Amino acid sequence: MDSWLAGLEASEFRPLLAVLFDRYVEATMEHCRRNFRAVVPLPAVSQAATVCQILGSLLPKARAASGPACPARLCARRPPHHARFNMKNPAWRAPQETVRGTPPPDKRLLEHQFVFACVWAFGGTMLVDKVSDYRAQFSKWWVSEWKAVPFPDKARPPGMRGAMHAQRRGRGRPTGGRGREQGLVFDYYVDEAAVAMVSWEARVPAFAYAPDASAAVFVPTMETARLTYLLDTLVARRHHVMFVGSTGARAQAACD
Repeated sequence: MDSWLAGLEASEFRPLLAVLFDRYVEATMEHCRRNFRAVVPLPAVSQAATVCQILGSLLPKARAASGPACPARLCARRPPHHARFNMKNPAWRAPQETVRGTPPPDKRLLEHQFVFACVWAFGGTMLVDKVSDYRAQFSKWWVSEWKAVPFPDKARPPGMRGAMHAQRRGRGRPTGGRGREQGLVFDYYVDEAAVAMVSWEARVPAFAYAPDASAAVFVPTMETARLTYLLDTLVARRHHVMFVGSTGARAQAACD
């Protein structure tokens, strides 16, 4: 993680990200190791690398100043007087020089993006079978343990959500169903404009039926929307992606 932070193009994010790594990663990694099972066991270094890769696809690149850039390799071969002349020229800027006066990073948005990356890096491979649903257990633990980034009410643990509804109504005992019916932390993405966790339903494309289509008809769902989003963002940064899950997880449909 230290080497990834050192090579981050948007250097203004480094101090904030170092704090978030210390706050979230080690505690989450240790809890998952002790309490949950994954479809494909991953070493700690792979989980940390996945956090970095997802973050790298969400963070903006370094904002460079406008104007012709002088390649460092070419400038090194030029006479000193030529280099001094260009340094005094206001139209010349060194490569990757940060623009002065740019707004500082949004701390709230950055933590939302960091939480999104951690949720998928640590919880994305959790095992779900007929006996145990570790994705639901991970979701319940996450919203109970980390409260700095709030998820919508339906992503809270059932008992907590039911108690809140009963308290609002002022009557009745706490209500709440099974965890999956209430929504999981995996059902939300970061809305950068609102700086909030929003349901993937907002990104599901509308289904248009074609009468002349073949027998195989693809109907977009929340699952395919989020898998496609993760695939597109990571592949765009030239990262390898492997989807794992039980039969019917729609991983193949997201790749087609």
